[in-house]
Amino acid sequence: MTFLSRATGLALFLGGAAALVGHFVWVGPMAGPLKVGQDAAIVVGNGHAFLGSESPAAQDGLKVWAVTPAGASQPVAVSVADKYLKGSFPVKSEGVYRVVFTQDRGVMSRTPKGVKAGGRDQHPDATEAFKLFRSGIAYVGTPGKVWGKEKPVGLEFEAVPEKTADGVILTVFAGGKPLAGVDISLAWPLKDEVDLGKTGADGKFSYKFTAGAKSPALFVAETKVKAAAGAKFDVHTYASAVALYW
Repeated sequence: MTFLSRATGLALFLGGAAALVGHFVWVGPMAGPLKVGQDAAIVVGNGHAFLGSESPAAQDGLKVWAVTPAGASQPVAVSVADKYLKGSFPVKSEGVYRVVFTQDRGVMSRTPKGVKAGGRDQHPDATEAFKLFRSGIAYVGTPGKVWGKEKPVGLEFEAVPEKTADGVILTVFAGGKPLAGVDISLAWPLKDEVDLGKTGADGKFSYKFTAGAKSPALFVAETKVKAAAGAKFDVHTYASAVALYW
């Protein structure tokens, strides 16, 4: 199987700098490349290894859809099947498709009794209150079609790739603007995730693939942004993943 994307679990968001490696949620095609005239089967997986699923991902605040080469959106309905969420969409034209998920779980708090829904107004004993948003995009094409210099989907937080001669440049956007200081990591199928560094002042991060590297590669962007004064939570926690197929 080939899959996409990742978002960190609550324990990772609430941990320290070393907590960038761990739990994943991803979405992507079950097999590629895509074929015109056939439905593309996709899965959402949940667990600690890219290309595996330990249990069905939570569906609260979850949205999944496909973006056609022409830019049209196709909603994808998913349902529980074994340890995955599964769905499909029709492939009607050649080109690169983007399989996308977002999950906005709202305001949550870490309390002595565990993570609870709601902010500091409901949980004054919270050690941290946060608003959790995660997203992921898989770039997968029909035969002979691969990603290049891509445009943002327009998500609240996302990582956007640009193909270079020997690698990729990722630009991380928050609210449509490039964001500096975002942590970037990389996971290959069934391999441990590796921390790579942070985006620069322009929101970009460059990576060179080793010779003979085989797809897919999964890049993950994570950060925390302090909440505005007067908010009922402390920070926005963001994660976005981009899976590249070539």
